[in-house]
Amino acid sequence: ETESLGDGTVEAEVVVSNDLGENAGLLVRVSRAGVGADDFDGYEISISGKRRQIILGKHPHDFRSLRTVSAPIVPGHWHRLRVAMDGARLRVYLDDETTPRIDFTDRDAPFTSGTFALRAWQADASFRNVRFNGQAAPLSLAGTGVSRMWDRVLTGTAKPAYSLEERAFNGVLCQKLQHLGGEGAVGVANRGLNRWGIAVRKGHAMEGRIYLRGDAQTATVSLQSTDGRRTYASQRLRVGQAWTKHPFA
Repeated sequence: ETESLGDGTVEAEVVVSNDLGENAGLLVRVSRAGVGADDFDGYEISISGKRRQIILGKHPHDFRSLRTVSAPIVPGHWHRLRVAMDGARLRVYLDDETTPRIDFTDRDAPFTSGTFALRAWQADASFRNVRFNGQAAPLSLAGTGVSRMWDRVLTGTAKPAYSLEERAFNGVLCQKLQHLGGEGAVGVANRGLNRWGIAVRKGHAMEGRIYLRGDAQTATVSLQSTDGRRTYASQRLRVGQAWTKHPFA
């Protein structure tokens, strides 16, 4: 993400590694970002290898599709994606083409300034040569080591290490947590769909399951308030070296 900008041109080379995922590309005119996949104001310009499309969408703390056009997107191939912003008008170009694939003017409360960033939505994607008005953009691409479905949880002076590694129970990767010292807890939290929270009511019995393995002897599963200050239910689970299903209630 960058400092707030107005009109100009943002571009990047993007590759989606296969046709199994959804899309990846640019976010522009981004402001008022919150917690959640679509919780910001801005526009999305992305490519889909699965559908061979270019997508222009609007995020008024939600997602609205503005234009979708067919395009020769090839999985595993680098594509240059460029958007020219002029007030409410957005023009989207692919590769070295001089005619825009999308030419759209937003006449419904357009966003006219904000930051820009990179985004992959359920896709294995890579980016390079990110530029604003032809100049290299100083973007930070450091990963958090936390699965996109989860958020970090830290308390006290605990020193954590988060990473995604192979040897998963199912799928390709699993979430790894390490407590490297200090006092407090190291964990992850799931906040429900779009991080809108999990609805509960007093006296309502809930149950779940989690698959764990590791060197620690125990792990704790808790139902907490959003800020983590209040714990409604908690259960300690024994952890072994092999993947094991742990029901909790």
